[in-house]
Amino acid sequence: DKDWKVRNEGLEALESLLAANNNRILPNGLHDLVTLLKTRLNDNNKSQVKAFIVFLGKFATALGSGVKNFSKILVPELVKNLSDKQNIIRSETLVTLGKFSAEIGAENVINQLLPLLAVDNPELRTEVINWVLSNADSLNKAEVRANINPVLSALQDKTKEIRLLAEKLLEKCIGCIGAQPYLIALKDLKPAIQQSLKPIIEKC
Repeated sequence: DKDWKVRNEGLEALESLLAANNNRILPNGLHDLVTLLKTRLNDNNKSQVKAFIVFLGKFATALGSGVKNFSKILVPELVKNLSDKQNIIRSETLVTLGKFSAEIGAENVINQLLPLLAVDNPELRTEVINWVLSNADSLNKAEVRANINPVLSALQDKTKEIRLLAEKLLEKCIGCIGAQPYLIALKDLKPAIQQSLKPIIEKC
């Protein structure tokens, strides 16, 4: 509905449905609902976005492992909110990501997060790296090899703090797949970038 108040009533009705069923639901017949929930994560009304992010956490918990069927639709849209300037939006997104992680495994969330390091956004890069580092035990089960270039991209960030964070992440990734894939990928970058990044990779 165009009226946010009506959308809010719909959200409250969904929350009541979850509560009435002891916060446990089956993953049947939910495709249209999931598609709508995905669009609401881009709402112009920030308080609505926050409310839907919080609901998604409850939704993931209520579905349990069944949320895996929908995670490829919801998680990529959810993580985009980590680039939001509002701290409350980012922090609620992190809480909800934790709930998805509990049900589908942190490695599946990491697989959705690592490609975002290619986006030049300080909030996004900071939140993504911190989340992955706090779940680094799952990196060896994640698609680290498929996300070499996003990590190299974060190592070139304008901000020193983010570059240092990216180094910590690189060290963990090298622990999983070795340094060679990063050194090979370097060859596709400009000579000046190669010169600045090669020592960092060798140090890690």
